[in-house]
Amino acid sequence: MSFCALFLLSLIFYFFFSFFFLFIVVFLLFSFLFCVLCFFCFFFLSFYLFFFFDLLVFVVCFCTVCRFSFFVLVLYILLSFFLFFFSFFS
Repeated sequence: MSFCALFLLSLIFYFFFSFFFLFIVVFLLFSFLFCVLCFFCFFFLSFYLFFFFDLLVFVVCFCTVCRFSFFVLVLYILLSFFLFFFSFFS
């Protein structure tokens, strides 16, 4: 391959991985902020009944931040909405 082709290929990979890295950083930042916000909302809305559930949600959220797991994130969001509606309507 010529030098220009290698240069263009390396440039494409550089931009692809830089955008991918930026997406991961933004995703982690927003998931962390979302989980902290939900934790404090649940903590103040339902202190006595859902204290252990709040801790569970917070732990699941930290697992999401550490492991980049989409499945854990979806589980966390479903659990958050379930706890929010259950504490709101009870």
